[in-house]
Amino acid sequence: MKKSLLLTSSLIVIFNLMLFKSYAQLPSPPSLATSNVPEAAQYGVMYQFNIPNDMSSGSAVTYAVNNSGLSGLNYNRVAYFMQLDSKWVWVSMNKFNSTNAQLRIPFAGTGIFFQQQVTGMNVFSSAGSGVTNATGINGNIEMWPNCYSPGLGLGSIGGNSGNYDFNDAPDGTDCYGSFQVHNFGAAQTIFAYNSFIGGGNDDLGIGNATSGPHPDWTFTGNAGSYATKVLYICVQQGLFINTQPSTLTVNACANATVAPLTTSVSVNSGSVTGYTWYSNTLNSTTGGTIVATTATSATSNSYTPPTSLVGTRYYYCTITSSTGGTITTTTSGAITINATPTVAVNSGSICAGKS
Repeated sequence: MKKSLLLTSSLIVIFNLMLFKSYAQLPSPPSLATSNVPEAAQYGVMYQFNIPNDMSSGSAVTYAVNNSGLSGLNYNRVAYFMQLDSKWVWVSMNKFNSTNAQLRIPFAGTGIFFQQQVTGMNVFSSAGSGVTNATGINGNIEMWPNCYSPGLGLGSIGGNSGNYDFNDAPDGTDCYGSFQVHNFGAAQTIFAYNSFIGGGNDDLGIGNATSGPHPDWTFTGNAGSYATKVLYICVQQGLFINTQPSTLTVNACANATVAPLTTSVSVNSGSVTGYTWYSNTLNSTTGGTIVATTATSATSNSYTPPTSLVGTRYYYCTITSSTGGTITTTTSGAITINATPTVAVNSGSICAGKS
């Protein structure tokens, strides 16, 4: 009988581990993005690339974060967030790649080449970045390891064949490199990272270049002029939190009743698969203890904190989706459960609320 119970328990543990691993968890974009871009909370970071001054042709690309190997990812949108000192830009679009690896910097030998229009593009940027904010527009990408010329590589989107801009023509040699996103309707480069194969300082900029003849920053060699230069490559995780748990502070007596905490989500792709609630003695969404798990496709869920344990606790919830995404709410307000007071009567005592 004991062996049977042990075997059953082991199978349950293995099943739960397999279930947990099936949901890939990506870290959130930086707070600069999530605090300024409404949709950024829907995305997780696939790659973080701390851009060097000179990548040089003899080096391999090193990523500060590389989650391309996670299994279970299923997304329908891609986003880029670039920060250059005080300027930043976020641009998202409908998925154009077929593998996670194709979202990398297209270094020599990767086989990555994209010269095409993209759809459903949303653009958010900092003040003074020179970028036009927009939603739901068409744009184009130029991502390759090749050298290129100012010729018009894509038909029907315009461009200037006399200088390097949003529409250039790559050749067959891996000798320079382009990683650019454009709003061709505004004749505007949204961001550009070039010359990561060419040697010498790389080209880097947000918006159209303000000096020199080439709006897409080609030949500027200016990467060393930025103290902060980082690129996040993100994918949509399918969920967006509409309702966070209440942040109201609660004080209650032991065994009293407190109001439930509720969260609700919108589903951008796939469906909700479950909610897991955590308690924490710290005001943090890490290191908590699981207190409730519900497998459901409902877009809202509630949890009523127990009042049997004296002390202060915070609560938060993680929500998983069928696309492999996981998103975490903020913490609730502090919920403090106090010991039931007693009143001394002669030589004995009685509990408050009792006779």
